[in-house]
Amino acid sequence: EDDDVRIRLLSTDVFFHLLDAAPDKIDELHLNKLYPKLLDRLDDSDDRVRIRMAKTLTALITKAFPEKECFDRTGQAFEYIMKHSLVHLDDPSDDVNQAIFAFLKQAAHYNMKVFVGLVTKARSRHTTPERCDALLKIVSEKA
Repeated sequence: EDDDVRIRLLSTDVFFHLLDAAPDKIDELHLNKLYPKLLDRLDDSDDRVRIRMAKTLTALITKAFPEKECFDRTGQAFEYIMKHSLVHLDDPSDDVNQAIFAFLKQAAHYNMKVFVGLVTKARSRHTTPERCDALLKIVSEKA
């Protein structure tokens, strides 16, 4: 937690590069502690931090998360991340929307069953359900 946006931007970039370049260096215990802290940045007051965090979350799910059968057997971690992220898919900022959409599109494969259930639920609460529809369509095409 820092009042200086430059520090928050830099720390977001550091986590992205760590997750992208050396995902196997983070064990499951640390992953479980890390992802809630990363998600907090989606609530940042600066849209640039939120947009960069979407990219960081993509690296988290696509590179650092071990297979769900080994790490997230119950789907709890993935569900927590998706629920928190889906809220931001309906953000007033179009740039944030696009970044979150790109993240969700990449993350969907991790646990499609949980993903479809959460997106379907979120759809009824969004002012713009078209983004949820687009995600559901993408997932159905991958299946």
